[in-house]
Amino acid sequence: MSCVCGIVTRFVLSANGLIMINLNYKFSPSCKNMVSSIRYWMKAFNIIDNKNKPTEYGNALFSESGWDPFLEDDASFWLLHYQLVKINIASTYNIIFNEFRKEKMFFNKDIYVHYLKRRKETEDGLNFNENSLAHDFGVFIKILGIGLHCKS
Repeated sequence: MSCVCGIVTRFVLSANGLIMINLNYKFSPSCKNMVSSIRYWMKAFNIIDNKNKPTEYGNALFSESGWDPFLEDDASFWLLHYQLVKINIASTYNIIFNEFRKEKMFFNKDIYVHYLKRRKETEDGLNFNENSLAHDFGVFIKILGIGLHCKS
């Protein structure tokens, strides 16, 4: 993986947690953002816990003797998507698969945002930025590889 300014960084999942090895010893703000983003998604996929230690699932998938340490099997991606819904850190996935799909089978970004705006009116404490919702929906579509078939 690389950051701007040619900084090359390697991430290793070990028994002691997520280790970042910076190969040329520079650390720019963009790399810090990248590390935070990677850490967030590793937690959302249930690969590491809140202490940045590998979870049982993370070890089962990525250890040297794991199911798919190099993510070469398409089934691993579906297992990771299941974790997104199950763990519910990245709430868009849980909302779409467990709540919204009960109401709408076919939808686009506008319908999804409207659904959440209706929920916001009736649920105390539900707060969000519409631009963030629209962006999250775009990421959701891209991750599932259905962007070409869906109007966002």
